[in-house]
Amino acid sequence: MCSARSLVSLVAAIVRRANDWAASTYTGSLSLANNYQFLNDGTMFLHVKNGGGSPDTVTIAAQPSVDGLDVPDRTVLVPAGEERIIGPLLRNVYNDSDGLVNFVHSFITSVTQGVFRL
Repeated sequence: MCSARSLVSLVAAIVRRANDWAASTYTGSLSLANNYQFLNDGTMFLHVKNGGGSPDTVTIAAQPSVDGLDVPDRTVLVPAGEERIIGPLLRNVYNDSDGLVNFVHSFITSVTQGVFRL
């Protein structure tokens, strides 16, 4: 199941609420560091709620290629006052070599996020 490495390993502020795969709910506000990542088993998805006054574009880094084909980063627009659920995210497309999904936001004021397991 889960190794000694925590399920969510972040550069900035998602707060882990559980220590194992069975109860994988994470929430938190955003920080100016704006580099986020989480361990992905292929059943994880990201919930972004934009309570601010400007749109937020969430950019999820894709692997440079899958089966020899170039894969662009995934971008999802979250308009002001709205929310989006993104995923589940395919491991072979979005996981880096450590099994982490990496993403950033274009706008962080009054934006919250959560990572959930399907």
